[in-house]
Amino acid sequence: MSWASIFAWPDYVKTRACRQLIHHYLGAFFQEKLSLDQLSIDLSSGHGVVKDIALNLNVIFHLLTSYELCFCLIFIGIK
Repeated sequence: MSWASIFAWPDYVKTRACRQLIHHYLGAFFQEKLSLDQLSIDLSSGHGVVKDIALNLNVIFHLLTSYELCFCLIFIGIK
């Protein structure tokens, strides 16, 4: 299957496929699964946006401290 054939897929299929990839690689960092409303993608330009996600700070903190990194988390737009 070539990349050109993937661009011919309907947008809802591409969005669902991207959501599955995001969950596979980054799902441990989220408190909840992403809804399709939270995700917008444009594969032809290589842009994507995930909005309004709740992060699992325990997982992030554990990962960063396991590498003994100094870090500072800055939260913008917390409600």
